Amino acid sequence: RASVSSSLYSPFVSVTDLRLVGGDVLVVGERDGGPGHVMIVGFEPWTIWHATKPCVQKTGFALPSSQKVFRIYRRAP
Repeated sequence: RASVSSSLYSPFVSVTDLRLVGGDVLVVGERDGGPGHVMIVGFEPWTIWHATKPCVQKTGFALPSSQKVFRIYRRAP
């Protein structure tokens, strides 16, 4: 299920079904602190890209238990 977002992320839509596809933007952050980091789902299976000091890194789909996904955005069809 997707709903149109009227935010700065337009032309992306907010996705609520948790099925990730390449190019999805994940807004994550500390479970008790709120959103604060963005990760992008890769087109290669089971990969996520995100920026950390000193560079952009490719990683897997694991988040520490102290973090959660707050929102998922997908490019509008």
